[in-house]
Amino acid sequence: MRKLFILLALVAFSAAFAEPFVWPNVWSRDAGSAVSGGTLRQSSISNPRTFNPFVSAEQNDVIDISDTRGAILITRGPDSDEWIPYAASSFTVSPDGTVIDMVLRDGIRWSDGTPVTVADYMFRYTAETDPEVESNAYDGYFINDEKIILEITGDNSLRWTFPAPDRTAFSVAALVPAPDHILGEAYRAGGAEALKAAWGTEVDPKETVWTGPWVPTSLSPDERLIMERNPYFGEWNVDEAGTALPYIDTIEISIVESVDAALNLYIAGNLGSL
Repeated sequence: MRKLFILLALVAFSAAFAEPFVWPNVWSRDAGSAVSGGTLRQSSISNPRTFNPFVSAEQNDVIDISDTRGAILITRGPDSDEWIPYAASSFTVSPDGTVIDMVLRDGIRWSDGTPVTVADYMFRYTAETDPEVESNAYDGYFINDEKIILEITGDNSLRWTFPAPDRTAFSVAALVPAPDHILGEAYRAGGAEALKAAWGTEVDPKETVWTGPWVPTSLSPDERLIMERNPYFGEWNVDEAGTALPYIDTIEISIVESVDAALNLYIAGNLGSL
């Protein structure tokens, strides 16, 4: 029993101090001099019509900031021609370019503290390749009508298999996870319709979970969206000085009807950083 306790403690210790992703200084305008904290106030002409990443078909700040800027497996490096591991700790490509093997980075968590696993990526792929979900991403999983295959190959590993070499392979492999423990449960219980009905604007934003740097916490009747720092993002994202990211604590987004309305907010001093 004592040995089991020690083993579990060591596993927890290892996970807590997993190797983070270090953001290159060239990705930050204020690298080395940034001050953490504060609020950024900005505007958006697009009102979030849903918090659901599968059915969002229009510009949506929540999806952009909380979902697509989250735990994407690979991303373009400082040299835009180079793809580098991000949520993946490493990846290898077969000589013919049709197979990409990936190992998931340790220590990534959803904004509710739940660990991100390969099941979250598999769920995203499964739902987006289900025609009944009607995801905008559906067509991107096919090459000449042949399906690109994703499979789980181990506790922490995934494999992409492409029917033929393709120049868009890395863009497809740059997958972001979806919360299998919440939306995946809804999908398995009620199918595509249940998944599409989840996380509409009637949901309390605090009940949604994300892997991005900021997460929605409220959407007020006067159409102001509040997004706060994801407390777990900085556990696996740091700058070159070792400072946890993001630097800003809160983003306040005022939903406006036009560019002129946004300009009026700016002139009134209601946009910018505090």
